[in-house]
Amino acid sequence: MDLVNLKTRVKIQADSARHTREAERHCLNNTRRVRGRVVGYSKKHQKGKEKPPIDEKQEKKTVKAVTWAREHPEDAIKFLDTEEAKFWGLHRFRTHILRKESRATLLAYGFLRGVPYVRMESDEKAAEEGKIQSSCYEYPDFERVQQLARRFFDGGNNAFNDAWGKWQTEAKRVLEKTFV
Repeated sequence: MDLVNLKTRVKIQADSARHTREAERHCLNNTRRVRGRVVGYSKKHQKGKEKPPIDEKQEKKTVKAVTWAREHPEDAIKFLDTEEAKFWGLHRFRTHILRKESRATLLAYGFLRGVPYVRMESDEKAAEEGKIQSSCYEYPDFERVQQLARRFFDGGNNAFNDAWGKWQTEAKRVLEKTFV
């Protein structure tokens, strides 16, 4: 089995999610600056601590953005619209497309390594209590998982079909208990 290529695919998808999240943050920070909010606070100050000192670099960027927005209000509105559209486009890509593809890739990787579905997606607390259920909120895309697993499986077609049938049956048994 060619697990190296599949593992590389998993790592590339994780990097893609990380970079997409950074791009989302960049778009949000741009809109916040134009609206006059100083960017750079962490949420640590919200837990009963004092606010940390404002980063001068971030404050200068905010002042510059607010000044520009006051001088060019129509351009600022267009800028906000495009930045928000970029943010939501990136967010949808990461949460809907990339997340589903990553899950399918990880399930295929686990299947090829012989890991039972229960071990991959079960809730640890539920498993300790003897309950068998999935910790996911959506049914996995078994067709995509099967495509990926078949692509990287080295054995014959009959061997794959037997192994896939057993694995999918066990996975569906677990999912039936989750999605009642």
